[in-house]
Amino acid sequence: MEYLYRWFLGYVIINVTGINKERFLNLCNNHKLNIWNIIEYGKSSITLNIALEDIRKIRDLRRKTSCSIKIIKKHGLPFIYNKYKKRYLFWGGIGICMTIVWVMSLYVWNISVEGNVKITEDRIVKALREENVSFGMRCKEVDGSSIEMFLRKRFTDITWVSVELKGTRLIVHIKENDDLGYRQEDSKPCNIIANKPAYIISIVTRNGTPLVKQGQQVNIGDVMVSGGVDVYGDSGELVNEDYVTADATVYGRVEYPYSYEMNMKYIEKNYSGRKKTAFTFRIGEHSLHIMGLPVTYKKYDIIADYRQLYLFTNYYLPVYCVKYKYREYKESEKTYTKEQIEELMNRRLTHFLQQLEEKGVQIIKNNVTIEIAGEKCISKGNIVAVEEIGKRQIINSNEGMEGYNENERD
Repeated sequence: MEYLYRWFLGYVIINVTGINKERFLNLCNNHKLNIWNIIEYGKSSITLNIALEDIRKIRDLRRKTSCSIKIIKKHGLPFIYNKYKKRYLFWGGIGICMTIVWVMSLYVWNISVEGNVKITEDRIVKALREENVSFGMRCKEVDGSSIEMFLRKRFTDITWVSVELKGTRLIVHIKENDDLGYRQEDSKPCNIIANKPAYIISIVTRNGTPLVKQGQQVNIGDVMVSGGVDVYGDSGELVNEDYVTADATVYGRVEYPYSYEMNMKYIEKNYSGRKKTAFTFRIGEHSLHIMGLPVTYKKYDIIADYRQLYLFTNYYLPVYCVKYKYREYKESEKTYTKEQIEELMNRRLTHFLQQLEEKGVQIIKNNVTIEIAGEKCISKGNIVAVEEIGKRQIINSNEGMEGYNENERD
């Protein structure tokens, strides 16, 4: 900021030569002149920066010290103004540019999501677009409260969301639920129901009435822990029925069906080594090709690198610089060997199992088999796993204990 302030007011770099240069500096200090960046060259020469408003004050000091002063370079807005003050088209262009920048600052040109892990940024941006929250909307039309409420309803895994508008950026801060939805802190009465078919492995109830036990099979929607709790009097009779927020940890054995097939024949790309690079400026739906087009290759891969232009950290512009890389190739038909196709199928199955484990699923049995039938390789079977099951189901006191109609108490 200090540099910008000095540049705005203007300053010059001067060279001071003479045997009394130290006395010259002392006099500058006594007269409180704004000098800085003092560099000594030899015994009789120094360079320093001095503010434009103080440049005339050093004339008397130069005479007193018999020093020679030479202006090396001029910096700052006053000198630029003096140079171009009669070039009206130049200042008119600057005025037009500043007006365009000001108009663009009234709109949102970048939407980013922070804190997401399981939910991709593309999904959130696409959902916001359905609510007419997208690039190009006016900043004053951004309603943070309604956006936050919409995202919490749309994505049940989001436990906390905050919308922040900085410059032309709309930043969505979210926190995802690392546990199941029914664990969220909420005072509303609710049941815990099964969210998938499973055999109960274990159940630990912290609040509510358990309606299932170990070894019991449940289907989607079955109430496992009811939010209804019977209240008994001193004599043991039922006097009331209260409703609480059910809280429990329920593990179940589930089965995941798995099926995937691949053709034994495939197309191999043989790259010729010929490459081409093209650059394009994209403004909204319009593109301006700068160099590298057209491409005359018959078959080629395209790698596109999008970079949005911005003036400051939070001041993005609706302009993208796109760099395209083209790689020419020729196609040839190949056939997998048995070992190759089995390795590919096992690699894909391993990736599928890793995705399940990342969600907290414990694999206990893999019943997937691989077989070759004609020109296809088929991987099929089921995977047995243990995982935490259940989700919340909000209940009203008027609904009564509906779960008891489907499940008996232990």
